Amino acid sequence: YTIISEEAGVIEGSDKKFTFYIDPIDGTTNFMHGLPFFAISVAVYENVAGKNMPVVGVVFNPIFDEFYYAEKGYGAFCNKRRLFVSGRKDLDESLFASYVARNNQQYRERDLKVLTGTKLHSRIYGSAALELAYVAAGKLDGMWHFNLKSWDLAAGILLVQEARGVVTEINGGSEYLESGSIVAANANLHETLRKEINRCIS
Repeated sequence: YTIISEEAGVIEGSDKKFTFYIDPIDGTTNFMHGLPFFAISVAVYENVAGKNMPVVGVVFNPIFDEFYYAEKGYGAFCNKRRLFVSGRKDLDESLFASYVARNNQQYRERDLKVLTGTKLHSRIYGSAALELAYVAAGKLDGMWHFNLKSWDLAAGILLVQEARGVVTEINGGSEYLESGSIVAANANLHETLRKEINRCIS
């Protein structure tokens, strides 16, 4: 199998059927500063007809002892409690998460355009894995990012999908794991949120 990790990069094995995406600490800056928003993120994807498909996803926040996990077709859970995305329908009543890129001026400008060009209630947690887990749990109604790494997303994507949420790229595509572009939200809000983001950056 193959391992793709923030710490080790890509380690290719002879068996191409499964890929492990591992982020030992997603939210390293928070961890270093003693802030509780960081997580361990692990996912297993299966190669199906040349495309990596999620099989298992785990996000663990050791500070709050929250163990989020999902298996394809069997739902998403936190500490044995079944998870579902929120049912909110109005952007003005919803809570979202995103980020402002630090090292890439292009993405930084896009992030700021969205955050300043809308009236969305937004938070910056600094851990995409946790944000996706919070969307799955209904704590957040959605999240978006322009340029994440695959290990940031891999586990949380399955959590949201198994909690009956919707995940796409910001342009509406499905190559989010490769592009790092993502919008995740409940089905009521997803398309409206995606269009609002695109309105701001067009």
